[in-house]
Amino acid sequence: MELHEEMDALRERSGASFRDLLSAVIASEAKRVEAEAQALAEEFYKESADVRATMPPSQHARYSVRVERRAAGVSIRWILIRFFGPKTDRKRFDKTVPRGGGATYPMTSFTEAQSWERAVISSLEKWFGPLRSRSKMLAQISVLGANYQQTEEKARRDREEFDASLPDF
Repeated sequence: MELHEEMDALRERSGASFRDLLSAVIASEAKRVEAEAQALAEEFYKESADVRATMPPSQHARYSVRVERRAAGVSIRWILIRFFGPKTDRKRFDKTVPRGGGATYPMTSFTEAQSWERAVISSLEKWFGPLRSRSKMLAQISVLGANYQQTEEKARRDREEFDASLPDF
């Protein structure tokens, strides 16, 4: 059985709309993008933990990466870590690093990065950029799916109105 035939059968059995099926596909793909991004983020966390265990505090990470699920995609963003207050009562303050217009962060965004961080961030950004692009496309597909559903519903209502306006013979 072809995939489109399986989808038709699923629509028939479940009563799912095109939008329902599209949403399920988007959610599935978003999980894949999130898992890939999280695996890459773990590489940064591991490297950061290794540095923390073997290097003096002056070499510890000043940045971190966050992978968060969104409605129709994934957010992958870098965070600048700051601490304020006296040493006995330090408060952590995280600031999102501005990315700019592209899918990848320019290395100029990491002015306070340690040399090891710059190398790891640069390497990871080569992978994060395409993941951000895929995530953006998933969000765009979701919007198109919603627009498609609205157009489909309007056409159905218009057809019902037209059918109702026809005289009975």
